[in-house]
Amino acid sequence: MQARGSPVCDRLTPMRTGPDFDRRAVRRYNQRARTEVGGTLDRQTSDDRTETCEVFHADQEAVDAARRAMPPEATVQALAEIFKALGDPTRVRILHALSERELCVCDLASLLDMTPSAVSHQLRLLRHLRLAKPRKAGRMVYYSLDDQHVVDLFRRGLEHARHADRG
Repeated sequence: MQARGSPVCDRLTPMRTGPDFDRRAVRRYNQRARTEVGGTLDRQTSDDRTETCEVFHADQEAVDAARRAMPPEATVQALAEIFKALGDPTRVRILHALSERELCVCDLASLLDMTPSAVSHQLRLLRHLRLAKPRKAGRMVYYSLDDQHVVDLFRRGLEHARHADRG
């Protein structure tokens, strides 16, 4: 059984304060959450215990400043969609190839050992999110990353992943 105040327990606890805060309800919630997780809570290391505060005390000034800096909901949703798109290995491979140079659908299909139709499907999503853009040249359509922001985002993500691989 995980110790009370542990990081997993705290993460599962709904952060509520005020006059209607019910500690017993939180304990019941945590107990159900521990049961649903299925024993993985017992495998926490001592390093994992440093992830959360031992006591809950929100710094209202810091919370208010963070709330003011929070982007509008539409921007948050758009960013979440971009990161969701980056969560697919095939799309990451396409973006990597396009970060190196402009390629047509046939080039990408050959590179990734996929059908042109499957590549087009992925490119449609990347175009919709403005991560990739097409350029028609005669009967060929070439794709590249949409703009320098996408190039920077991809390269930063790749750099971070490579850094994480080195430990």
